[in-house]
Amino acid sequence: AEFSPKAKKNNDFWALQNINFSIKEGSIVGLIGKNGSGKSTLLKILSRITKPTTGKIKMYGKIASLLEVGTGFHPELTGLENIYLNGATLGMTKKEIKARLNDIIEFSGLNDFIDTPIKRYSSGMNVRLGFAVAAHLDPDIMIVDEVLAVGDSNFQKRCVKKMKSIANQEGKTIIFVSHQMTLIENLCDKVALLSSGTLKYYGDTKQGINKYLETSEKTATDISLRTDREGTGEIKIKTIELRTSEGNLVESLKSGDNFNLEMKIDVMESYKPVDPMFVITLKTQQGINVFTQHNQLQDVHFKDLRNKRTIVCELLDIPLPASKYFIDFKILDDGNLLDMISHATCFNLEDGDFLGTGESPQAEFGLCIVRSKWYCREL
Repeated sequence: AEFSPKAKKNNDFWALQNINFSIKEGSIVGLIGKNGSGKSTLLKILSRITKPTTGKIKMYGKIASLLEVGTGFHPELTGLENIYLNGATLGMTKKEIKARLNDIIEFSGLNDFIDTPIKRYSSGMNVRLGFAVAAHLDPDIMIVDEVLAVGDSNFQKRCVKKMKSIANQEGKTIIFVSHQMTLIENLCDKVALLSSGTLKYYGDTKQGINKYLETSEKTATDISLRTDREGTGEIKIKTIELRTSEGNLVESLKSGDNFNLEMKIDVMESYKPVDPMFVITLKTQQGINVFTQHNQLQDVHFKDLRNKRTIVCELLDIPLPASKYFIDFKILDDGNLLDMISHATCFNLEDGDFLGTGESPQAEFGLCIVRSKWYCREL
């Protein structure tokens, strides 16, 4: 695909511009980016739903698109009738559809509802039928938008397994969009990262995901003017930065990542340290304490802060499900409270392959993710 727009007028808005990439046959490519980055527009152009203003696309083979729940379905027709309708739209003969019909129905799990009009289907049932049709009607190129987020976890696993089979065993090409980084990391050979309608990166999946997490314009959290704080003020936290282990400033991370919390501090000239303790408490959005860490737990002591104005806490292998988290800070020394501030900063944690299995435990499963081993003993 290649798009090179002409010179913009002052009031023109280009949903996509200067996009240029190619996908090899048999590849699974993840399309990632923040909301509004141009992903859906690009998929509609690739699916030939929307014509590009300028530029060209070269695609070889039959395309099956699943862009929205119920795409291409008629609500008044039954699930069975919609299978034939969708198949005909994709260029299949009635005989070809009939040969695959049982596999489609079995994969969807909708045997008991296949003669029900789909206007009575839930969104999850629509996804089941839509994906089953798209996956079994022998497309050369399959385009899947964020629809799998609607399905349950067991169906997601079956879809991922089917897409891997389509690409690896049948040599088909898949373009897959998701905000679930676990799915992208577990499924895709490459990723294309879009930002503000332009292609920011195309290549290795893990590197692309890291770049995606770094695309925000996040700066250090300045808390120097916060008045809702307690303590003597002999040491005060000025700014807080969330950085990857490579040193990149971010506002989002993946479950299982390492990250650094960097606190820039002000120290009064009159302050004489005994054994200062820098305390970090991580909390959920509901205010539940997840964990507390401080330097003395690791037998680290800061007794000379005259030439040191940044305190770094490196947190390893974050064992938490995807969610938004808040951090409280407290500084103590010899029982005296020097500084305390609640909800000093926050960050988003995205799905990550913490378990190394492609599974992504959700927040409602508990406060943390624990690795485990399972086996069976003989009597």
